[in-house]
Amino acid sequence: MVNRKLLKQRVLSALRSGQFRQARNTLRNSSANSFCVWGVIHEATGLGELGTGDDWTYAGERAVARPPATLLNDLGIPSATSNRWIKRNDEGADFLTLADLIEKEWEV
Repeated sequence: MVNRKLLKQRVLSALRSGQFRQARNTLRNSSANSFCVWGVIHEATGLGELGTGDDWTYAGERAVARPPATLLNDLGIPSATSNRWIKRNDEGADFLTLADLIEKEWEV
């Protein structure tokens, strides 16, 4: 079982740190060293493995362009909430705005 409260604080700190360049429509852009909101969540939590493309593997489950359902379940984040964060990221919401949204919506 993951410590959701601790992971949430790590995620919020990372999103607010200014240390990550933001990407749109991809988990991670290696050539630009940039991340979408879920790419930062991965970096902050260390849960699972990001592949060389847009794939993420966690607990044996592989997903493309989004976090695996098993991860969402372990974090207690409904897929509709995750999809909203992805959409807001790809529409141009910055990481500070997304951190505020996540702080409100991720119940731990």
